[in-house]
Amino acid sequence: MTTRLFVGAIAFLGIGILVYPDVIRAESTSENYVIWGSTFVNSGNRGTSANYVGFASIGDLSNGPTASANYRQVIGFEAIYKEPVLTFTLTPNSVTLSPSVLTTGVVSTNSFTATVSTNADFGYTLTGMALSHFQSTGGHQMTDVEDGSVTAWSEECGVSVSGTDAAFGDDRSLTTTPRTLATNTIYGASLVTTITFKAAISTVTDVGAYTGTYAFIATGHY
Repeated sequence: MTTRLFVGAIAFLGIGILVYPDVIRAESTSENYVIWGSTFVNSGNRGTSANYVGFASIGDLSNGPTASANYRQVIGFEAIYKEPVLTFTLTPNSVTLSPSVLTTGVVSTNSFTATVSTNADFGYTLTGMALSHFQSTGGHQMTDVEDGSVTAWSEECGVSVSGTDAAFGDDRSLTTTPRTLATNTIYGASLVTTITFKAAISTVTDVGAYTGTYAFIATGHY
């Protein structure tokens, strides 16, 4: 199994028609399905296990790929597999905590969504990490949550995640080490994870405006 890494919204799409004796390849679509291609052979099947996904045919005309300095050609059943596709969006791409003035006795929060679509046979992983930690204009860095819950009257910050693919159900920190936020073991479209930032202060927390910058990475597993 190989892993392809995409950051942001990236898509590769291969569409074409190859015609050879006894073999036809084409893409067909409707509102409800996409058929990447078809081929006339004696037999064929898609097989899977915990560690692989395999495509096979019996009576295939020929196989490849072949290449030269000017072209690359894949012939037969193997040619109908669609190119790797992964799209990734953050909505919105910046958030302001509410209440925007951090106040003792209140946990400030705000949320955004991360949406992943991929045809990767082994799914994807969404990770997050801090590029610049949540800190005040005076340089005071907010304490990371460690007990699983950002709590009022305590100085701490972190994130929670929700959605079908969410990797945990409590509050956790984002540091310079990537943390898995969501994952799935099979391909899918419009897989949405909601990420909620949380911050709270104590009576001795430094005053000032707090800001931070974080990166989110979607990785397709092919």
